[in-house]
Amino acid sequence: MATADWLQNAGVNLLVPAVAAGVSAGVTNVLLMLGTNDSRNGVTAATFVANMNSIIAYIKTQIAGVKVYVNVPPFVDPVRAGAPFTVPGLTIQDSYVAQIQSLAGANVFVGDQTGQSFFAQHDADMLSDGVHPNDTGASVLGGLWAKGFIVASQQGYGSAGGVVANVIVGTKFIRRF
Repeated sequence: MATADWLQNAGVNLLVPAVAAGVSAGVTNVLLMLGTNDSRNGVTAATFVANMNSIIAYIKTQIAGVKVYVNVPPFVDPVRAGAPFTVPGLTIQDSYVAQIQSLAGANVFVGDQTGQSFFAQHDADMLSDGVHPNDTGASVLGGLWAKGFIVASQQGYGSAGGVVANVIVGTKFIRRF
């Protein structure tokens, strides 16, 4: 799924039920990692940021006091992943990484920023198909996301306490822990 699939006006409209589940679960922190499918689809950085701002705004209007942490999308190996992941698509994804900083603001924080470079160096060992992490890669990625969340929290960005919801597009799940 791409960021447009999470928007309120999209035909798929994943955001409303995901946020409703978060409200029911008492979620206080949301971790977002989006952008891989956007880059595959050639979505510009400006559209990606606009979509992310819309997603974040909706989450913040529905969950009072929520803290949103945005992680950079992980590396995609265009050789192993094949079409439609291309080198130009990865250039687009790189432009998202630069723009993710612009999303930070009131109760919105940049989480992990290291996953992309780490997976670029270890993709053969960590990515099952050049896109999706294998079991080891999923464990490493989860650790990187957790570290980004903790570091952002310790830098005065608010408490890491409370219920956390991971909204992960590739695997479509919400998990409480």
